[in-house]
Order: sequence, then C-alpha cells, then structure tokens
Amino acid sequence: MNKFFLKILQAGILIGTLDIVSAFIYYFFKTGQKNEFNVLKYVASGIFVKEAFSGGNNMIIAGLVLHNIVAFAFTIFFFLLFK
Repeated sequence: MNKFFLKILQAGILIGTLDIVSAFIYYFFKTGQKNEFNVLKYVASGIFVKEAFSGGNNMIIAGLVLHNIVAFAFTIFFFLLFK
C-alpha cells in the first residue's frame, strides 16, 4: 500500500474518531443527556431530514458513516493542500 495513502487513512480514522468523541462530550455537558447517539442522528438528518430522528440503529450508523466521509474528505483536502 502506498505510504501517502496509508497516512491519509490513519489520519482520517484518528480525526473522525476524535471529532465524534468530542461532539459526544460536548453534547453531554451541554444537555446533560446520556444518549449521545442523538448526535449521530442529527448528522444523519443532513440527508434523511426528519426521518433520521424517528429512525433506529440504521440512522445512527448512517450518521457515523456520513461523519466519517466528511472527516476523510477534509483529511484528503488538507493532505493534498500541504503536499
């Protein structure tokens, strides 16, 4: 595997994970609610609108996938910008 691609993959996973964990922590302190998966449903609502909040685990997974797509897109953008 190409070293450049491997570095992008590692950075994307790290950035996506740290960003969503920080969103969970912020949500908990701001609302006091322990259901951090509402954050992922909110992310999924960018595509699925109101259905995201009434959906179950599928919307949580969709929110996580969408969040990671955005994190990887920005990771690739910044890697290419500073290459």
